[in-house]
Amino acid sequence: MQLRQPTGFLILEALSDGRRDTGANIAALTETDRGYVNTELRHLADHGLVRKVGPHDNSGLYQITPLGVAAVE
Repeated sequence: MQLRQPTGFLILEALSDGRRDTGANIAALTETDRGYVNTELRHLADHGLVRKVGPHDNSGLYQITPLGVAAVE
């Protein structure tokens, strides 16, 4: 899997503290376009680097996975 530099790593770094967050918040933290972050989050989830969490499937919360942590390190 190839991360889209640098946004993929910025997203993983933003989630690397283990807390859950939304695409909108991550976009604000990384100063990146919200639509692009949401697209990239889906890409990262497809490759097992982040996972969607929350009480509902469409909650928009993401959390980094152990594989994502390894990619950041």
